[in-house]
Amino acid sequence: SFFPTCETEVASLGSLGAAIARATGISAAAKVFLAIGDQQASLRGVGLSLVCSDSVNIGTGAQVARVVRSPIRQSKVFELRPYFNDTLLATITGLPGASALHEMQARSGDRPESFRLVAAKYAEAVAALPRVTNFAAAKKPLYASGSLLRNLPGFRDALEFALGRKLAVSPTGQEAPLGAVLTAAAVDAGNSFMECFQPGLYSE
Repeated sequence: SFFPTCETEVASLGSLGAAIARATGISAAAKVFLAIGDQQASLRGVGLSLVCSDSVNIGTGAQVARVVRSPIRQSKVFELRPYFNDTLLATITGLPGASALHEMQARSGDRPESFRLVAAKYAEAVAALPRVTNFAAAKKPLYASGSLLRNLPGFRDALEFALGRKLAVSPTGQEAPLGAVLTAAAVDAGNSFMECFQPGLYSE
């Protein structure tokens, strides 16, 4: 049919496999389940981990986020999403995504000046993220995921200028699949859950 099949139970992606079993010490027969959203997968794939680390993720939709620890109050400006190691992603959504940015490129070309206004919107969103202890750490390069930031260097330059910060852009474009693999939840014969944390494309 036109719509995908609706599942009533969580389906396994398969078994862990020999190579990963050797690397992790988990049984090769362990079943693997995916328990992660696409934003978290992309950001895990580029190695976003430290509290105060910032990110921009541009796909069909777009978000900016900062890794924070509780207690942080929910806000009308940002929402809190679960992340790893008892941290949260303070996330601002509703930014122009890939379709809008490609349309701007088609109309005006891939030049930094073509994206000046939209880059300023992204910078405003980053500035609106919650300030946390040791805020100076947020002045480091901003982690970036999504193929658009590799394919539109004009927008990337405009965004770096607006932010006053360099972007750490994933070199391969495989950050979401990598993040999903790195955080796959493996269920062993005793029904215990294990999360396998390994460095992402960028590691702190």
